[in-house]
Amino acid sequence: INRVPCKLVSADPGGAMVEIGGMRLVLPAARAAGLTAGSATVLFVRPEELTLVPERDAAANFGAATVDTHVYQGTHVDVYVRYDDGRVLRARHAGYDAIERFPAGTRAGVRANLDQAFLFPAS
Repeated sequence: INRVPCKLVSADPGGAMVEIGGMRLVLPAARAAGLTAGSATVLFVRPEELTLVPERDAAANFGAATVDTHVYQGTHVDVYVRYDDGRVLRARHAGYDAIERFPAGTRAGVRANLDQAFLFPAS
C-alpha cells in the first residue's frame, strides 16, 4: 500500500480536503471522521487505485511524476513513480502495456481513485 503523509486542511459534509506538498485533494467526508482540521495525517492508497495517464491529462488528480521502474508480475505490472519531492508511489496496471506507454524516465500523470483512499492520523 502507498502511504502518503499529508495534512487535513478541512472537513465538512461535502468532503475532506487534504494537502500533499502543494496539491490539494478532496476525499469523501467519511474519510476524515474523528480527525481534526489542521492535523497531520497519512493517506493510504492501494496500488490498483492509482493509474498512469499522460502528464498533462485533466484526470491526473494526483499530480505528475517520473517513471522509475516497472516490475512485471505476470497478470499485471507494478510501476514505481518518483515525485519531484522524492516520494515514490506504486501504481498497478493490468496487463503489460504500461511498460511501453510509460517507459522508465518519462513523466506521467497519476490519477487516484480517491473514493477508495483512506485517511489516518499521522501518529
